[in-house]
Amino acid sequence: MGIQSVNKLVAALTTKPAPRLQAEPLSPHRAKLIIKCGADHDLQSAVDLGLDTRPFENRLLDLRLVGYFMAIRKLINPDHKNLSAVYACAGADLSSFILSTDAPTAYFIDQTPLNIQTLKDALKNEWDGLQDQPELKEHAREKYFDGYNRIVMAGPGGTRSATFNLERKLLLELKLMDVRRSRADGSENIFIDQGQFGEAVISFNWAYAGRLERRYHIHYLHSTRLDHPRGQVPGSDIYFEKAAMISDFARYRAHLAQVAENLNNNGWLLTNDFCLGEDDRMCPTSPFGRINSWRSGLEEVSSEEITSWKSLNSFQIAEANRCGGGKTGYSIGYGWDLTIRIKLTA
Repeated sequence: MGIQSVNKLVAALTTKPAPRLQAEPLSPHRAKLIIKCGADHDLQSAVDLGLDTRPFENRLLDLRLVGYFMAIRKLINPDHKNLSAVYACAGADLSSFILSTDAPTAYFIDQTPLNIQTLKDALKNEWDGLQDQPELKEHAREKYFDGYNRIVMAGPGGTRSATFNLERKLLLELKLMDVRRSRADGSENIFIDQGQFGEAVISFNWAYAGRLERRYHIHYLHSTRLDHPRGQVPGSDIYFEKAAMISDFARYRAHLAQVAENLNNNGWLLTNDFCLGEDDRMCPTSPFGRINSWRSGLEEVSSEEITSWKSLNSFQIAEANRCGGGKTGYSIGYGWDLTIRIKLTA
């Protein structure tokens, strides 16, 4: 497919306005990221586009997903400010979060507790061989193609949740995002401490692509409340939620309104708005357009670059289906396609 045909595809699939960024057309370099059956990406094109190639070269995220998440960061945090963020239903998903936000202070919230001692022991004794463990290989493989780890999967002991072995999966994501265990002088780079609420706090130095290194802090909170556990999370600049199954529209509208109340003015909501239908199949949630004016002060926004990457992903899905490698969740955007809303100043 030539570049003109690709641009026609982008134009046909564009559905969202782009009020906040200057339009960036689909370049020949980005067109080269469409791969055919049995082929691989043009790595030089990714470099020319300024993409972070580390998660691709380490087989954690496909370059099209990297480009999509980085385009979101250009919209919500263009100057790499010291923003704070909440990630609900976080699991072990460091990679898409940090590429999309570059927020150095994060509160990961999950119903699965993170064991601090297990995390420390795995960091000390298993770091070098993490990517060789079969279950962690499967985590990276699914993340690479789908942008998320499946909710359930079959293992030697039967069906397991995606957050099983959470501590090692989180360390694997750190490693494959090129977070170093030790600094150049041999001192430790990754520290695991206990926060004031008993949560694990993971601190490390890392450099976003094209930026200088800085310190990141992830507070991992165990809670059944996926907005802001009372008293444990301050007002934040970003709320992030991905690959969450939704079955109750009214409850979800109320959930987003509550989340919006806890956001700072001009804060951002990034959510993967997909639902479970009556037959338990995933379905796009078109009624969510009503949320934007529902007492929430939220406005849905996007950019042409984000739409371009989304369209590129859509085209690649068709190619994957032709090759016999397409996946149902990925094909409709589940696990990676984020709706972006900004909280307007009152």
